[in-house]
Amino acid sequence: MDLKEFKESIPAYIDQAVSTADRISGGKPKLSPSLEKLEELDEVIEYLHNLQRKGLINDTVVWNASVAFGVLLGEMIIRKHGFRWVMDDQMPLVETDDGNRLSPITKLYKILTDDDDCEGTPSGFYEGFKALEQYYAMSDEEKEKITTYVSSED
Repeated sequence: MDLKEFKESIPAYIDQAVSTADRISGGKPKLSPSLEKLEELDEVIEYLHNLQRKGLINDTVVWNASVAFGVLLGEMIIRKHGFRWVMDDQMPLVETDDGNRLSPITKLYKILTDDDDCEGTPSGFYEGFKALEQYYAMSDEEKEKITTYVSSED
């Protein structure tokens, strides 16, 4: 799939994510590509993660959910920050204005398949992204002030 085909498919992926979330949540507030719905996305991903851990959904279902919800998460970030989708080796990535790239699809796949619960949540992924953006925007002097250097004497 090329970038043009992917962009044409975004509404279908979002519809798939929203309808899946509706079935899971029993009609709670609907998901949408707005960061204000990030907590609801966390809940849906946690539910799917629990199904995966119990062996109730297979890897194909997990990957398909990762794509739909990853596109939704990517759109949340893009609409808030004005970034864009790019393709890298046929994988859609979110690219920031300064060329940094995020992979919400693969991140959600890692969260859903994580048996050790160390991959976090979609909101944690977003918060980490925001922290890195703030760090990269700092001057060298500001970075120096917040960085702790540890030296070891042998």
